[in-house]
Formats: sequence, C-alpha cells, structure tokens
Amino acid sequence: MRAYTKFKWTKADVVKSVDKARLRGLRIAGAEVRKQTTRSMSNRKPRAKPQFWPLPQMVSRRVRRPSGSFFEQTGRAVAVVYRVPKPDKVTSWKAAHPKGYLRQSIEYDYDRATDSVVVGPATKKAWLNELHELGGSAQFHLVPIAPPTGAPKKYRNNTFVGFTDEADTYTVPFGTRTIKARPFLGPGLKKAMPKIPAMFKNQLRRTV
Repeated sequence: MRAYTKFKWTKADVVKSVDKARLRGLRIAGAEVRKQTTRSMSNRKPRAKPQFWPLPQMVSRRVRRPSGSFFEQTGRAVAVVYRVPKPDKVTSWKAAHPKGYLRQSIEYDYDRATDSVVVGPATKKAWLNELHELGGSAQFHLVPIAPPTGAPKKYRNNTFVGFTDEADTYTVPFGTRTIKARPFLGPGLKKAMPKIPAMFKNQLRRTV
C-alpha cells in the first residue's frame, strides 16, 4: 500500500511556514503578556489635582519676561506630587507624555535583531519603570517645572519641582532613596505563560 500526501512539501516551504507561524505566535504571546500586565494595574488614574510638598532646598529656574528675555529666580522648592490612589495595586507614574500613565504605556513589538518579542513601557522614564519593577536605590534630583494649573497662591514665590535621576545646571540633589519593588511585568508574564504554548501550536496548525 502506498500513501501520498495532498501537498508536495519541500524543506524551504516547511521552514517558511514554521517561521511565519512562529512570528505570529510571538506577537500573540506579546499581546497576552501586555493584557495580563495591564489587568494587574489599577484602572483608576491618580488624582487629577496634585499635592504640594514644601521642601527645604532652594532651586533656581528660568523665568521669561514679557519682552521675551529670561532671568533666574530662586525660591524654596515645592514638590508637585500625584499620589497613588490604591496602595495594593500598581499604578502609574505621571509624565508629560500622551501615554504618561504607566498602565497606558505598556506596549509590545517584535525585535528582528534578537528574533524575540519585547513587552514593556514605551515612556522615556525607563529608570522609574525599573525601580517600579525591581526596586533598589536611586539618587534623586529636584528639577524645576512649570507651575501647575490651580497651584496655591501662597507658593507663587516658590519653585515647583519634580524628581529626576539626571543632574544638570538647574537640578539640585535631593538624596538617595530606596524604593520597594512593586513588579508588574514579571507577574504579567507568569500569568500568560500557561497560555503561550497553545498559541504557538494553534498558529502552526493554521499555517501548515
């Protein structure tokens, strides 16, 4: 008895089909990790109105005159702080970015250089995200920022500041702080792992 397959496969065809299925599987797996990660986060945004914390440091900032020229103004620092709404859930760092909230910035993409899928925050504040995920110590600096809308008039002669890990001409050392880890990507990957083998299997069936 002689049996024949319906299609005549070549090695190149098989390799091409498997690679196609693997690429689709990676993208679907990345989407699943992203979904599980964002589910672990609070769906509520931090308070729209920040809190103001007076600090002992003196910070200088550039102020623009009506004529267009600038001058330096020095005042006591007032930190603008958006508090975490739920202490039991990972929430967002507020940043000047369309996707400034951490939950909204989680993305995934295929990396051809390493033939893998990358999942993580797309914001530029990578150092904050690393502290959030892994914990550790960091040297913080105060950086002057524009006065937020609705800032109390009693602070009009002060300098509003945020926190950064980068030192430059207008930053003032704040000190080293140890941050407790509150991971979000690790748990998201752990929850997605049981589903990933079936995703690759399904894609291979559909392709081959």
